[in-house]
Amino acid sequence: MLARKTDAVARERMIDSARGWAMVAATFVLLFLGFGAAYAFTAFFPALEAEFQASRQDIALIFGISGFLYFLLGALSGAIADRIGTRPVVLFGVAVCGGGIIWGAYAESLWEAYIAFGVGIGVGIGFFYVPAIGAVQRWFTVRRAMAAGFAAAGIGAGTMVMPGVAE
Repeated sequence: MLARKTDAVARERMIDSARGWAMVAATFVLLFLGFGAAYAFTAFFPALEAEFQASRQDIALIFGISGFLYFLLGALSGAIADRIGTRPVVLFGVAVCGGGIIWGAYAESLWEAYIAFGVGIGVGIGFFYVPAIGAVQRWFTVRRAMAAGFAAAGIGAGTMVMPGVAE
């Protein structure tokens, strides 16, 4: 009984704490880098057309696969994070996304680009986006909406900054 009361007191102290705001900052950076990498694709569009001697439609399909997967997989990754925990799901997503970026840099054929960038980044973001935003929610009671908004702003900041940096 005493242990339960102590745990509850410890949890209350952590809610809306500096550690919660550190989670907001970490989620902002994660979303900045992930979505920034996805949307930086536009900077490489002409080079990909020339490299693979492919049509605009063929190159655009790479990004289409990615976007389809990261929005589709959000519901699945959220449910998995609820069952096994946020950390392993987010780490899996980061690893897949990073692997997709690295493989995509060395892709020698269009089908490799489809898998590396399209599937790799799509699955990666799909597995870290929703669980990371969900994790922020647990750290706040009073300023929950504001914290989630600051964390999600990483998406907009990444899509604004990273294509220019990549170019």
